[in-house]
Formats: sequence, C-alpha cells, structure tokens
Amino acid sequence: MKPRLLAEDLEGPHVNFGLVPNHSELLALCESPIEQQFLLALERHPRRLRDARAECRANEIGRFAIGCGLRILALVQEPQGNYRTDFAFRLDEPGLELAFDVELDGLDYHSDAQAFLHDRIRDRQLVAAGWTVLRFAGTEVVRNASGCVDELFDILDQHVARRLP
Repeated sequence: MKPRLLAEDLEGPHVNFGLVPNHSELLALCESPIEQQFLLALERHPRRLRDARAECRANEIGRFAIGCGLRILALVQEPQGNYRTDFAFRLDEPGLELAFDVELDGLDYHSDAQAFLHDRIRDRQLVAAGWTVLRFAGTEVVRNASGCVDELFDILDQHVARRLP
C-alpha cells in the first residue's frame, strides 16, 4: 500500500469556513491513498475553474465546469446524514438541484460482507435523500485516476442534459 501524503505540520482538518484550503489540507482529509489519487486528478483537471473567492468551506476542492455552462462544487469527505461522502458534487441552480456522491472502493475496507452490506444501506439512504451514487473500484483509480475523473464529468454532463427542460 502507498503511504499517505500528509503535511507533517498540520493539526488536522477543520470543517468550518475559513481561508481557501490548500492542497495539503485537502490531502489530509482523504481517508486512503486511493482518495488522494482521485483528489490529485481532480485538482489537475482542465474543467477546474479558477476561483477568486477569499473564503470557502475547509473541505472544498473547487468549482468545475459541466455541461450547459453550469458550475458544480466539489467537496471531499462531505457529511451527509449519518455518513460522509468520499467526494460530493453539488449543483444548486434555480430549478435544477443535483447531488452526486462518488465513492472509491478499495479492498482494504470493502472486502468483507459487513462492509458490503453497510455500503448498500448507505447508498439507498443517499438515493432516498435525492443523491446519485457513483462507485469506482480502487484498482480503476490506481490504474487511471484521470480517466475516472473524465468519466465522472461525462456522467455529470449527461445527467444534467437529461434534467434540463
């Protein structure tokens, strides 16, 4: 297993509003090397928009361009009910709400029957709350994290296009 990429001088994540989080703070929020690889691919993605805001949430990755000229907000380890999403993508446009949970399933945590069952219960609760859940296997992310991010944005584009009048 790859070692975690943490900044040694961090005191820990703060889930409140403050200055724009830096790369090390976002990496520290990730719970696995797979999540860190996905985060790196997101941060480097050409759809990431430059944001001039001075403040944002401590777990905010940034805003990304999606289909029809819309912008979607990406968050890491976003609380949702009794759970936390690995990566949350939220769009709140007039007449169009969208909430995507991207889960990255590595074998370290998702290999036994109890974890499998927990994930399915969690998925159903998120879907009941209006979320769409998208899962990538850890091996997919390790082999091609940027390809997974490309696929995510293709799915987001298609999802938005179907929901627009």
